[in-house]
Amino acid sequence: MSRLECTKEGLAWLQQFDSEDKADAEKLLKAFRWVSNNEFSEAIHCLLQKELDRSANLISIYVEKETDRNKPFFREEKKKPHTASGKPNQAFIKDSARDIGSEGVISTIVSGFKRSKENGSIIINPTVEDFKNKRIRNLIVVTDFIGTGERICKLLYSLWLVRTIKSWVSLGWLEINIVAYSCTKDGKNKIERHPISPRIKFCLECPTINSSFGHELDRRRIKSLCDKYDPENKKNMPSFAYNYVEALIAFEHSAPNNIPNIFYKRSNSWSPLFPNRVTTSVASEVASGYHELDSEFVLENQRQKRIARTGWLKKQSPAAKEMLTVLGAISRKPRSIDAISARTGIDKFRIAKIVSDAINYEWIDETLRLTDLGHAQINYFKSIQDEKIVEREPYKDYYPSSLRVPV
Repeated sequence: MSRLECTKEGLAWLQQFDSEDKADAEKLLKAFRWVSNNEFSEAIHCLLQKELDRSANLISIYVEKETDRNKPFFREEKKKPHTASGKPNQAFIKDSARDIGSEGVISTIVSGFKRSKENGSIIINPTVEDFKNKRIRNLIVVTDFIGTGERICKLLYSLWLVRTIKSWVSLGWLEINIVAYSCTKDGKNKIERHPISPRIKFCLECPTINSSFGHELDRRRIKSLCDKYDPENKKNMPSFAYNYVEALIAFEHSAPNNIPNIFYKRSNSWSPLFPNRVTTSVASEVASGYHELDSEFVLENQRQKRIARTGWLKKQSPAAKEMLTVLGAISRKPRSIDAISARTGIDKFRIAKIVSDAINYEWIDETLRLTDLGHAQINYFKSIQDEKIVEREPYKDYYPSSLRVPV
């Protein structure tokens, strides 16, 4: 799988920058996390399977759509006890600006997951009557990406307006779960503060400029770059798209509106990499396969330049590179699975396995802090010098430079 900076479109995008800015632009593009349809589908399947396993083999699923937060998710009778009934169609906004392609991809994944399981164990778009008759206890909303968390919160407020749902949640008869491939830290915090008390299950904490670049100077330069080349170039307007999220992620089916403007906005003098957040032109070169960790790049951005710049790192196995990258990321605060995922671009499932191994090796403790042995390992890796290769001079026939008369 080619990296974004090596694709035809990526190279053309980099050529728009002035010579003094190209190095920082390439750093920004390298930090971008590409998610193929295969990787996305497998992660959603895994998250849904975990929910199915812990929910007595019965779950209900809605694919996230644009929702009117002021309308109840289900219709209610006007007279007391305001009994809810039917489908949630009235709450969904028609002609939404949301990409139909994104919803379509997620719907296809959810339908495929349902077909792979026993009949009746998964209910898609259930009615109120389904919740009552089949005693569904787990309501799941599936989406690809959570940026600010506002879209999901609108749906949750719509649910909270339904007196029946509010009663079931308050009594502990129903739990609300959000399943997403990626989520920002701020989006997660916003959703978890909602009174409906949802739980968020996701694969990757979204990489951002702040999480991907450990040096303050690097962060300032990258943000200055986004301001300088912002196609809209409006005063008092953020160059980081919606609500300053600064997301660095794109999916094979689309890119979110929370990425920097220079990636998807157009002007007379600027051609974006993902025009109007469409990623199809790039997908043909990078869609096949799964995420490839660039350990040297990640380590250098996490203040581990001495390890990143040693030639022996390239000779290590993928597992060894992942372990070194995680150990390097743990040296910074905050130290959590989510934070390490955002810094490295490695999904949370893999991070959890690497962390478990590091604890067994006694390189980190249960609080994810480096132990004395872990510090010793890092210092050892820093001290390794590249082997100097001494080239042997090519063999030459000997010819005497002077001749003497034989004795």
